[in-house]
Order: sequence, then structure tokens, then C-alpha cells
Amino acid sequence: MMDGLGSMFTLSEMGKHFSFHGRVSRKGYWIYILVVFSLSLLVGFGYGLMFAAGVFDEQSLLSIFVVLCYIVYYVTMTIVGLSYNVRRAHDRGRTGWFVLLGFVPLLNLWVMVEFLFLPGEPNDNDYGPDPLAETPTQPGSAQTGRTAGAAARQAGKRQPPPGKVPPAQARTMPDKGAAGGGQRAPKGAVRPDTAAPNSPPGSAQRSAAKQARPKQGSGADKVACVLSVYLDGELQSTVELSVQDLARGVVAGRKADIQLLNPTVSRQHFKLQRSKSGQVMVTDLGSSAGTQLDGRMLTANQAGAMRRNSIIVAGQMEIHLEA
Repeated sequence: MMDGLGSMFTLSEMGKHFSFHGRVSRKGYWIYILVVFSLSLLVGFGYGLMFAAGVFDEQSLLSIFVVLCYIVYYVTMTIVGLSYNVRRAHDRGRTGWFVLLGFVPLLNLWVMVEFLFLPGEPNDNDYGPDPLAETPTQPGSAQTGRTAGAAARQAGKRQPPPGKVPPAQARTMPDKGAAGGGQRAPKGAVRPDTAAPNSPPGSAQRSAAKQARPKQGSGADKVACVLSVYLDGELQSTVELSVQDLARGVVAGRKADIQLLNPTVSRQHFKLQRSKSGQVMVTDLGSSAGTQLDGRMLTANQAGAMRRNSIIVAGQMEIHLEA
């Protein structure tokens, strides 16, 4: 509880208090209630002391300043309160308009029960990733609660039975031909790279990625572009997309054609597709962390044209266009 209380006042969390996007867990909502209740008691107590001291008996600069401070305080707390209630509704899988039921007699009791006592939806939903699994655990720390459960389920999904590859995971299976199995993964497959750990995304890693590419086919099966996926400067995988892939469009995310297994990435984060003019376009799909193309943040459903050596940033992941 104290760790959650302290994290509310970090620089990375302050902006979320005024955001109406994403989710807040039941624990985070309770911490917000306790903080607001404590602040209200302190502010009310201070106001009573100044009233008893006669600060407001005459119109002075001090009394005007105090009144302005109270106005700023209550406006700020109103915005923060709406933010927490909307994001708590998102955590329950409901639209932000659900908060309006809190102003309807009797129905507001159900809103209070949902926000205070019912858990949020497990894993990610249409409004963002699970807030209880959003923060990566530090090395050596134990996973607890919904984080451990989600990690176990995700690990189980990444281990299909031998000889059977689910369609949703076909792009994440390693190339068996590279391991001597004699079979190649389909075009667009994501293969773990053998680059040295913690090395920067430099020429050595890119050379290794190029050596791992299969020979290009012809026509619709021809490799149109190659993407290199990095996390914290370390090459994670390479993705080969054919002309046919880009013609129909390929979605990248935690549960998409190109799987980016990181909690900061949305389930369907962005889409790659070739335009009529032949350019590869990247479109943000309303992701919670947003999509950057060459340092420029794309708005939801906005498309940007990629060029050689373009870089896409999705959460903590970087995707480099290598060819």
C-alpha cells in the first residue's frame, strides 16, 4: 500500500492523474480515495482555523489569495476525480460514460460497488493493458497476483504442441530450417536472433540479421521489407514481410500478426500496409502508449510513410526498417 502511495507522486505518474485514457486498478482507486479524503480533512481544518482567526472578516490580499487557492484546489481535484473514475470504469471494461450513472439515485450504489469492490478485467482490454501487469518486475523480484498469472498464461500460449502452430502465433515461431530441421517458417515469421546480449543496435547485429534471412522468392512471396525488433538496445528478432503481407496489411502488438511481447505494447498497437503509391505506411491503432515514427508521435488512426532506416517506437520496443 505504501509503495503504491509513494508512486502516485513520482514524475512519471503525475501526468496520469489528469489523463482519461488507460486503466486504474482497484488498489490504485482505493489509494486515490484515501489520499483525497486525507487532503480534504487537512484543507477543511486549515480553512476552519483561518475562519476562526478572522482572516475572512475583511477583504485583504491574504483573504483573496486564500480563496483563489481553494478554487484552484477544488477544480484540480474535480479533474483528478473524473480521471480516476473514468479509468476505473475502463478497468472494468466499461466506457467512461458509465461514470454518469453515479449521479442517478440508486444506480449510483452499483457504480460504487463496481469501482470499490470488484476487480478489473484480467489481461488487457480495449482500453489498455492490465494495470497490475503494467510494471515489469525487477531482476530477482517475485511476481505476485495477476502479474504472475498473466505471465504463466502467456508462457503457456507460446508453447504449442509439436507439429501444430496456431494461426495467431504462426509469425512468432523460429525458422526450423536454420536449426537443421529442413523446414522453413512462413514469410513474415519472427525469429530469435543470436546477437550478443546488451549490445547496441549496431552493424554487427544487423549483419547477423541479414545472414539469417532466407532467399527471396518471386512475385507475391518476394520479401518486401525486413524489420528488426529491439528492446533496450538489444536485438530481439527479425521480421520478414512479403509483398502479399503488405498488400493485405499486417498488425503488430501483443496479440497480433507480429507479436511484440512486452507489457508496454497494446494488444493491437499499429498496422503496416503498402499504399497505392508503393510506400509502406504505419498506422497507430489507438494504442495506449502511442506510436512514434522517426521521432514523431502519430495520433490514433493516423498513417505515416516509412522510408529506409525508419524507426517505429511502440512502448519500450523499437522496430527498425532494415530493407
